[in-house]
Amino acid sequence: MSSKYDSNGFLASDHDNNESGNDFMHSLSIDSESEYVDYEMDPINQEDVENQAVFFGDGNFETENQRRFYSEFSDSSPGRYQNFYQNMKRKNINIKKISIIALFLFSSSSEKDEKNIKSPSFNPVHSDYTSEIYVSTTSPESTPTDNLISKPADKITDTPKSDHISDSNKTISNHLKFSDYGSGLYQPRFGSFDFIYHPTDSSIDGLFVTGSFEFSITSLEGGFIHALVTADDMRNALKAAELNPMTSFVSYQISQDWEYILLEIKRTKVFRHSFVSTYFVYSVNNKSLSPLSKTSNDKVMDAQFSPTGHRISFVIANDLYISDLVNEKRITNDGNNGIFNGISDWVYEEEVFSSSKAHWWSPDGSKIIFMQTNDTHVPEFKYNLYNSFESDNSYPEEQSIRYPKAGFPNPTVKLFIHDLNKPDVAPQFLDITETDSIITQVSWITKDDSNAIIKVSNRQQNHFKVHLISKASEGSYSSKISREINSKDSDKSWIDVTRSLLFIPKDSSDSGLEGYLDIVEHNGFSHIALFSPPESDKPIMVTQGQWDVIDGSLYFDQNSKTIYYQATTRASYSKDVFSLSLSKGSSPKNLTSDIITPDGVTGIGSYNLSVSKKGKYAVVSYLGPQVPWKGVYKLDSGSLVEKPVRVISDNDKLRRELDKLDLPTTQIISIPSEEGYADLDVKLTFPPGFNSKRDAYYSVLFNVYGGPNSKMVDESFSMNTWNAIAVSASASRSEHSNAVPLVIVQLDPRGTAHKGRKFSRIVNGNLGIVEARDVVRGAKYLLSNHKYLDPNRVGIWGWSYGGFLTLKTLEADPELFKVGMSVAPVTNWKFYDSIYTERYMNTPQLNPQGYSESAVHNYTSIASTNLLLMHGTGDDNVHIQNSYVFVQNMISVKNHKMTVMVYPDSDHSISLQGAREYLDDTLSSYLFDHFSK
Repeated sequence: MSSKYDSNGFLASDHDNNESGNDFMHSLSIDSESEYVDYEMDPINQEDVENQAVFFGDGNFETENQRRFYSEFSDSSPGRYQNFYQNMKRKNINIKKISIIALFLFSSSSEKDEKNIKSPSFNPVHSDYTSEIYVSTTSPESTPTDNLISKPADKITDTPKSDHISDSNKTISNHLKFSDYGSGLYQPRFGSFDFIYHPTDSSIDGLFVTGSFEFSITSLEGGFIHALVTADDMRNALKAAELNPMTSFVSYQISQDWEYILLEIKRTKVFRHSFVSTYFVYSVNNKSLSPLSKTSNDKVMDAQFSPTGHRISFVIANDLYISDLVNEKRITNDGNNGIFNGISDWVYEEEVFSSSKAHWWSPDGSKIIFMQTNDTHVPEFKYNLYNSFESDNSYPEEQSIRYPKAGFPNPTVKLFIHDLNKPDVAPQFLDITETDSIITQVSWITKDDSNAIIKVSNRQQNHFKVHLISKASEGSYSSKISREINSKDSDKSWIDVTRSLLFIPKDSSDSGLEGYLDIVEHNGFSHIALFSPPESDKPIMVTQGQWDVIDGSLYFDQNSKTIYYQATTRASYSKDVFSLSLSKGSSPKNLTSDIITPDGVTGIGSYNLSVSKKGKYAVVSYLGPQVPWKGVYKLDSGSLVEKPVRVISDNDKLRRELDKLDLPTTQIISIPSEEGYADLDVKLTFPPGFNSKRDAYYSVLFNVYGGPNSKMVDESFSMNTWNAIAVSASASRSEHSNAVPLVIVQLDPRGTAHKGRKFSRIVNGNLGIVEARDVVRGAKYLLSNHKYLDPNRVGIWGWSYGGFLTLKTLEADPELFKVGMSVAPVTNWKFYDSIYTERYMNTPQLNPQGYSESAVHNYTSIASTNLLLMHGTGDDNVHIQNSYVFVQNMISVKNHKMTVMVYPDSDHSISLQGAREYLDDTLSSYLFDHFSK
């Protein structure tokens, strides 16, 4: 369970800043949940959201992150199993139907509670705040040849002077539909664009790769095209290697010297971010393909080129290997089911690195730091798979993972440095960890192999030591603690894990400072600090204010000495992009407030940005709330120059589809919190034809997540979410004949991100208590001040932490809610993993009362509300044990209002074999069935 989520509860993994310098790896397709189908595709993470044509949310509802479902085997839609389908098609296998598997356990209904809908009356909303509402644009006159992505959003203030939303008596001719949502029709495409270094001329910038089967390198500045491989050459190479000449590649990487292309041709999912893959290497000079590994080429994990030349590191059976594409060297020999070398175990992949990677190349490619994780004493969690696609077993297939639950033994970790120029010398052990230490970041801060920073925390994650690793004259490395971060003497709560560390080299032409940039807490908010020299423990604050710099968003241009970053200066739910020169007296520039957008494209909303190798170009991605787009801009003195030099994706097709429809509208407002705390952010999604003058006309559904440091309320595009489809269905009734008018409310309670330390740390040691209180308080405030909401038809739903918060809210005030829907919830924190749980709760041994109060325990209260509970039996993250124990306790209090849905073999995303479509329909059907009574 990650602490970084998007507006719909999905994981939004941090940008990999690629300290090694080798950041050119591109994925070509999308994730499939199934562990059993060989045609697996890409994991979801923030980089995929940027680069992939289509993608799926990961399901911690995790980037959190927009429940998306694709028609699984449609020839016309970009389905999640598109690769599988096309391979079957090539083999002349016709797939007629794939059944959805879901198990309906039981449902007990209460007596019908029929209520009359009140007649409409005028009762405008009174408030003392002003906020922006972004209204979808409908243009019957627009044609398929219209060049606009979307019309500029209208800014509307929520005041009692006028009714701003169209009359609900308007005839709804077209609207968002669940059937089109399932086929991916509303999914924006971001396109791919990857900057790449020239191998010999460092002055050339703006080089990028084109192609997905044939590859070329082109320049934004024109006059430069370098073909790496033609389609004919690739087909011939595939044939010669006895591979299908129509093979589609899952991902590719290009070596720094442009002599080789690493091609991933098959992958099988292991955990959220990890895969076992088959790799081949294409030689540009010889026009030939060869297997990456001579050892076991179909069991390779985490292959990556070195930052220089064309060495490749990879992991097989938990041992680290390095190949120069002539000889293969095994670096470790003790890898097994309990020892992981150079790759993360389950808990580090899920909760620390958000990646399977656990080895880091030095910038000059001569050294590699790798982590060894010892899970020998970590207890095993076992679960069954009931429907294996690779065998005809009559018995379930048992799966086992080393999973440290709260209070149980953690993995022990060690770090080693291997010198590639001394291949026969054993790696040097870095003695910087203790029992229960957690390594949170490894980053080289050098142009060569001189220095690295390693962050190590204690088990409770409230005391960090920052180690500086330095190369001695004889070639070995020494370490010393350069600084410590400790909250034990203040509020004793957790310290945020950040991964934004960037090396700042000293320019030989001036007397500038050498050191590194990091994200640190300053006056309760996250800000950029410079540490110079590298061993300094005194931060030089680069930014400051009552707002956050977004972790993972930092870029540094050495030529102009300019930092680029994302920040929430405009609002806690916004993300604007800034540049700031390191020169004294410089002020930040907001690059996106007055951005010159592509023709007809809106500029209002949130952005992110990446910068080319030499700092001359930036890729700007508009995230929403209008239709997203992506373009390349020229940079000059830290500013975007004019219009984009290249539009990567304008999503014109999606814009034209949405222009045909009457769309939902969204509004972000603030409501009071408890005295002494910042206001709560709230996002309302209204159905087409919404009319605020109709008294108690609209049922209301609260969609919650609320995990520590998460953010659900934001400005991301939302027409491709379950929430938008549900409110549309409530207006049209074409797919649900019993649908009632519906408004959906998302609320970020205390404990969530970008409101300061006091706001976030209030939940320390007692997860779920304050958050539930805030949801109840917020619901009552909205019902009192927004008279168009019906207090007799109030529901709540959430996924993962949101499922937990749904149950805790029903526990806090069951009479307020008529319906609750909880998906894959934690129900007792002693069942969840140690690194996430103890960060916020300490151990059960040291905080028994906190664990007792945070657990879902008032089953009698919850039993008075209609409840839908859903969980996948193959959930390796939030184990179905949570739901089974909860169900048994609900039975013990003679509950008669609970419906339970179990999805065999589905993991935390509940998307195996079309289960997501089934789940989406079940959510909406259950909601409207109970709201219509």
